[in-house]
Amino acid sequence: MPAITLRRTTDLDVATPAVIWGLLDEAFDGNVVEADRAHALGGTHALVHDGGRLVGHGSVVPRQLWHGPGWVPRPEFERDVEAMLASGRWVTEYQYRPVKPRLLERAEAVVWLDHPFPLVAARLLRGRRSGR
Repeated sequence: MPAITLRRTTDLDVATPAVIWGLLDEAFDGNVVEADRAHALGGTHALVHDGGRLVGHGSVVPRQLWHGPGWVPRPEFERDVEAMLASGRWVTEYQYRPVKPRLLERAEAVVWLDHPFPLVAARLLRGRRSGR
């Protein structure tokens, strides 16, 4: 039976990004370009493994959905979230106050990652230094 795990980009092992890129290349008949890499290999990943083999992948970079030019919230954000929810198949982080009630209302499962504060702080500082 396939198993789904959630991972942040920084938590992926060295080999996984290449496997993800191969899945994308196969799914889009080789019609993916280097610019697609930031969208496919950033943010939070839902990884589907079957028999130890990565067979499916989805990812989202939430800040790119929320922020527009100049880091101003995009007016289309809530509409985009509604479209995602309407699809019936989604994985997301629980953030952005305007949509939190809708996410909880439609969620089939919620995974709470209760990381120790030093780990969270280190990731936050590393992300700020790298511009993420």
